[in-house]
Amino acid sequence: MKIFNPLAGQAVLRIRQALPEKPTVIEFGSQTLGFKIKDWPDVATVPGFYRQLGFERYDAIDLDGNGTIKADLNGLVFRDHKEKYDLVTNNGTGEHIFDAAGIFLNAHEFCKVGGVMLHVLPWINWRNHGFYNFNPILFADMAKVNQYEILMIYAGDRDGNIIFSDIPDQEIKKPEPTDKNIALVVAMRKTKDDGFKAPMQGKYSNVGAGNLQTVIQASVVRQKIEIPFPCYALKLGDGYFNDLKLNFPIPEDVVLGRPLKDNILLQRGAKEVLGDESTSPFWRAFFELHTSTGFLQEVVKLFGAEIHDNYPQLSTLDLKAGVRFRDSAPFLLDCQFAVNTPVKKAGSVRGPHLDDPKELFGGMVYMGGGSLDLYKWKDKRKFVGRKGMVKKAECAKGSVEKAASITCNPGTVVLFLNTPDSIHGVAPRKKGDGFRSYLNLIGEVDKPLFDLK
Repeated sequence: MKIFNPLAGQAVLRIRQALPEKPTVIEFGSQTLGFKIKDWPDVATVPGFYRQLGFERYDAIDLDGNGTIKADLNGLVFRDHKEKYDLVTNNGTGEHIFDAAGIFLNAHEFCKVGGVMLHVLPWINWRNHGFYNFNPILFADMAKVNQYEILMIYAGDRDGNIIFSDIPDQEIKKPEPTDKNIALVVAMRKTKDDGFKAPMQGKYSNVGAGNLQTVIQASVVRQKIEIPFPCYALKLGDGYFNDLKLNFPIPEDVVLGRPLKDNILLQRGAKEVLGDESTSPFWRAFFELHTSTGFLQEVVKLFGAEIHDNYPQLSTLDLKAGVRFRDSAPFLLDCQFAVNTPVKKAGSVRGPHLDDPKELFGGMVYMGGGSLDLYKWKDKRKFVGRKGMVKKAECAKGSVEKAASITCNPGTVVLFLNTPDSIHGVAPRKKGDGFRSYLNLIGEVDKPLFDLK
């Protein structure tokens, strides 16, 4: 018999609005009500709690005989169960069942199409409480392969205090050591009546890696921006972008212990990522593809006329690419994980500037929101130095004016030709903004293409 604690009770209350007027519920593990509700003084049992919420039927499966169905959830699969439920709950039961996979399979089988599966399970600490603790990434990958809609995913303690109010698709690391027992709360809606599919952890999956497309090939919209400089705004297909988002590393895996200064850019480049044996097959394929000669040829084709007009000397070079800081080749490419750190004081990560004159092109693949501002010179080019940025230049205050702005919705790709007029900057971010993640794409040659004059 399990304790139906305040965290589980609050989760049911939150999900009630997503259910029909007179829903049915089945619980995995019979429950004892572990709290009192001020407005419901006569409610002393879990079935009574559900009746108060308008549920017309309550069932519970348990081996102890206290539920309405006596059965061992361990190793037993209720395939094609005739009675489908609007709500299936797994409140503190799955961690005690050796056949943990069977819990999720059975939840799928008992749930109606359009119904909800609610899991309240141990995540952080809970030492020797059960056989298992569960991580958010399990539910993200399970939802993806079974086409569940994730209605909510958060974490709290058994008293109902919310510790993490909104957990992203990726597993997050606890921000500081804690002795609290923190449980994960996940609600997922079943959208199809297909059989349950076991997930493969997306972080390490190479599914689709062999057929991976470049961001240019995967774009479904291409908008060319010619003023103030040659630039493309692309939109990735939803499936492709979702794969990038699901597999994108958590910020801590990009930061790698570096100081989290206010609103700065931190990166991990291709040399480091490809040299790390822990790199997933998915990202190894992505980074190798976007530092390849084939990708270089795609970019050159995209900016063909503009490259010829601005840099005719490049026509004599062999279109052969290598990895920047690792290889020797006429063109050196880089692909970088990038995060902007949280914002304590409103402002821009970096204002109007030009990239390294050795760069032929630059690009960003945005995982989140924000915008990129494009500028033009008011009169003469005028730069100011910046400590630690020897080969890059900031535009002097008052020397430029904003000419365009690109809204960088999730799945937006910006590719631009680097010229003496390719002035760009990150639009100011608001105080309180958290991490913002994206990918950088860089292509350069061994000599400057223009002077900073």
